[in-house]
Amino acid sequence: MNKTAHIVNHALTIRDVLKKMDTENIDFVVAVNNTNKVTGVFTSGDFSRAVLNGVDIQQKISEILNKNFLYLKTN
Repeated sequence: MNKTAHIVNHALTIRDVLKKMDTENIDFVVAVNNTNKVTGVFTSGDFSRAVLNGVDIQQKISEILNKNFLYLKTN
């Protein structure tokens, strides 16, 4: 498994992120800013909800990221 496959820049469009998810055959990505700080998580479920709300897939992924997520720190 390619560990970096799940990481995307939060400035990418929803369309570009979906293409990556399809190519890599993954169901979620972690979005980071230009300093590699995690800004949110995006899942295929988030996309489904966005479509139901009429979101344009040319929008930046940062507009619909789940910014309220849980994470674990190592050690």
